[in-house]
Amino acid sequence: MAPSQSLFRGIRSKSDKPTKSQKPITRIGSFDLKPLPSSDWTRLLLLHPGRSDEPIRCSLETTKIRDAKPYEAISYTWGFPPNPTSINCDGKEISVTLNLVQALRQLRQPDKVRVLWADAVCINQNDKHEKSVQVSNMTNIYRNASQTIVWLGEEDEITQSAFSLAEIITKTICRALGINFNTIAQTKDLRVIATEFVDFDPSQMGTRAKSQQRVAHPFRQHSSTTPDHATALRQLPLRRSHHWRDLQNIYNRPWFERTWVVREVQSSRTAIAVCGARSVNYDCLALAAEWLMAEWSQGVEFGCRPICSQLRTACWIRRRGVENYSILRLLRNYENFEAGDPRDKVFAIVQDGTWKNEHLPEEIRPDYEKTTLHVYEDVVKYTLRVSSELDIFANAGYTNDPHESFFPSWVPQWDKKRAYRNHLSIFFTASGHSKHTYRPPVNHILPVTGFQIGSVKSMESAMFERHFSQNNETPPDVVAFWTLLVNLARQTVKPGQMDLWTTYALCMTAGYLTDKSVTGRSLFHNRGWTGQELRTTAATYAQSMLRNAESPDKTIGNTMTMLQSICPEIVRANTLPGNNSSSQDTAGHEIARHMCSEFEHTCHSVACYRRLFTTAGRSMGLGPASLLPNDQIWILYGGKTPYVLRPKGNHYRLIGECYLQGMMHGEAMTLQKTHRIKEQSIGLC
Repeated sequence: MAPSQSLFRGIRSKSDKPTKSQKPITRIGSFDLKPLPSSDWTRLLLLHPGRSDEPIRCSLETTKIRDAKPYEAISYTWGFPPNPTSINCDGKEISVTLNLVQALRQLRQPDKVRVLWADAVCINQNDKHEKSVQVSNMTNIYRNASQTIVWLGEEDEITQSAFSLAEIITKTICRALGINFNTIAQTKDLRVIATEFVDFDPSQMGTRAKSQQRVAHPFRQHSSTTPDHATALRQLPLRRSHHWRDLQNIYNRPWFERTWVVREVQSSRTAIAVCGARSVNYDCLALAAEWLMAEWSQGVEFGCRPICSQLRTACWIRRRGVENYSILRLLRNYENFEAGDPRDKVFAIVQDGTWKNEHLPEEIRPDYEKTTLHVYEDVVKYTLRVSSELDIFANAGYTNDPHESFFPSWVPQWDKKRAYRNHLSIFFTASGHSKHTYRPPVNHILPVTGFQIGSVKSMESAMFERHFSQNNETPPDVVAFWTLLVNLARQTVKPGQMDLWTTYALCMTAGYLTDKSVTGRSLFHNRGWTGQELRTTAATYAQSMLRNAESPDKTIGNTMTMLQSICPEIVRANTLPGNNSSSQDTAGHEIARHMCSEFEHTCHSVACYRRLFTTAGRSMGLGPASLLPNDQIWILYGGKTPYVLRPKGNHYRLIGECYLQGMMHGEAMTLQKTHRIKEQSIGLC
């Protein structure tokens, strides 16, 4: 287990400060412990009774996990190690983080021993072998606890308001849907319940598009007397009430950003969230988070825009079916969580008894003797060995950062936050039904097989969130970006080819809106967008961005005129999202606004931190921000997308996956046969 910086600094009593007589303590848990008898044993922390102003005293008891006396497990952030404090354990002063001391002080009972489990004390942090074994057993340790105490930090002025709102939301949803809260805690399927509440409207049963997708909840007690969604919402605070911000501030605490908490709470029978002296059933926080995310996905915001990463953490922790996920899916779900030790990005999710109910293969079993590179490389080798696909390459790629050059380009760096959101490989089949044949890497060179289909000739500037945001005035560099696209789109194309404006729109959305295989997220649930709908929406959106320019000049007017000549069907700007619209807006204008919103959302998810490029063969695509002219476009067997590769000596660097218009569904495999393109075995370095 590794530290994660805490933002909350509670008041520390004088008794917690190391005295001059105490020896300097430099490492967490640095004291001698007798080795555990075997891998299925652990230690329990016996927290001795005491008053709030007395020093923390405790002792350790060795026990078999399955035979242990009733105990509670603590889930917490370590805090920042350079400022450790100490407690008395079995008569010795040991170093622990301030955050744990605050938790123990709050949890201590005045008249009896409280039996707990806390990793910093119960695991010998100096013994790498024991640490590896105990980390592998973490699921069983938390599963056998009577309950898990989620320590969020010290109480502040908004804690009571936030916890009360979470409970009100839970009671409101349960009352509206006729569900018993105890049943919710047992099923843990909180996402279904939250979505059902958002969609629920008895007065329009069968008439709403959403009602067709409603999942019947098996534990519904009644339906004839349940109030509708609007009536239920009236029981909650007004949207702009400070209570919503208070609740979001709870989710903004460091605990929700920590990798380990997912496994700890997910494995627990029951969990209680604690802030200082206040507490709430954790499932209340989880259901409230699920509901806020569901409402936000429908364009409804309460108080302020949700902090998506923290809310997503709160949701994932109590979702069902995670044990059936592949290791790659688990790593992707938790890739933006924090871990002080980069190896814990992997170790926190791969443990005995959780992943597909199997014992872990030796190569991915937690082992703190390994380096970070060794751990991450073993994950790739294992994934490629058990699968015939190259999906994991979507998380890898060379970034042009010299500080990252010691990592092979084909090994994802899970400790680095991913800039862009969506993996392009989810929906496509660029290499058809081909399979990757695994051959182990030698000296960090990974053998792959495929063929080149093009090279990068030119590219545009990288795109960021500001390129797709109508909430603010459009900055000059973004105006220049859209102006350039409009000017480029005026170029003529060969007869039978798609016009350039539609091609740009397809590339910026990676075909997600029009591709039939990606339907379901679209505004049109039964089909993808037509090319004309995409073309017009992209032009309407571009016009809105140009009209919102911070520093408008006559060139913008000229650009808008060109845009209208390219796309005569463009919707007038006074009906666009973000502008004042009259009460006489037609249903068509309303749909246009929704389409612009969906276009913006898709570009945010797909195009940000990527760039448009053109190949030497005049094909257009969307690739990593780090691509350069003369980079090569390859189809690799087992890959769902084309890949950008860069020659380096006798080998190639993987730059990343890309979208290449017209080459996402096996077309390249047909070309290979038609033009007899020779496959090659190459090495990725």
